[in-house]
Amino acid sequence: GQFTSKDNVMSDAEKIAAFYKKVSREATFSEYIPTLAIGEFNAEESFENDKVFHVSKLGLNDEDAEAVSLAIQTVQPQSLQALYMGENEITEVGFNKIVENLWAVPGLEVLFFAKCQIGPEGMNGFMESMQGGTPAGENLRHLALQSNKLGDEGLKVFADFLSMGGLPNLEWLYLTDNDIGDEGLSALASALLGGNCKKLSRLAVQDNRIGDEGMMALAAAVKKGAMRYGEYIYIQRNNFTEAGEHKLKMAAKGTNLQVHFGWPPPRTFSFLAEGPTHPQEIEKYKKYKWYEMPPNPKEDFKELC
Repeated sequence: GQFTSKDNVMSDAEKIAAFYKKVSREATFSEYIPTLAIGEFNAEESFENDKVFHVSKLGLNDEDAEAVSLAIQTVQPQSLQALYMGENEITEVGFNKIVENLWAVPGLEVLFFAKCQIGPEGMNGFMESMQGGTPAGENLRHLALQSNKLGDEGLKVFADFLSMGGLPNLEWLYLTDNDIGDEGLSALASALLGGNCKKLSRLAVQDNRIGDEGMMALAAAVKKGAMRYGEYIYIQRNNFTEAGEHKLKMAAKGTNLQVHFGWPPPRTFSFLAEGPTHPQEIEKYKKYKWYEMPPNPKEDFKELC
């Protein structure tokens, strides 16, 4: 591997130096716009001083993640607010190495590991690390884990962590394309129903396998105040039926939440629940069942209480 020499295993300092060298680049011109100059990237300087450290799409693996973990522990970058390591080959092994040292990054607000290979065990490590009272757990606002392999087991562990008061300032949670079903979403809904994550405003769980059971659980949580200050729920391309969709629509009615079930996307909370009101708009959107009011909406609200 990259962290072994001919005679012996590399020291921690050598691992960090090798990583910096791997991801740094000289000034160049854009591949797509030849006249566009792209400045050099000094990874060591950026890591130690910048608010954002962006090393996505570089083919990084668990050994590279270990080097980042060592750098975090050694440098303890006080300026760092956002760590982007998405679209790499990092598994839960590398992810856990990084999160176990986030105590050294007190100002971290954004953790971006989308499109990696993080499995359920990644959430176990995340919970154990954050339970240690790390400042990152208090300050984290955006967590992006879309297109990984968390599954129901991983999301249940994460939901347990939220139920214990973890990530109190979380605002955006992206879990798209993670093989999540009813069991996982129901656990998350239960955690939100308990009054945790009061600042959560965006939840993305599209492209999973969520059915009506999960939709009912999320609807009940929303109806009783979860995501009270929310903006968006993205839940399109799952396995729910019109019945499950209808329940969540009704739960979101009267709030500022916009729930994306598919095309066309919602425009306002009133449009979400009731559809257009102008005669010409009604005629235009007649073909969409997406906006239709139920025959007896009051009864539906009773069922959610």
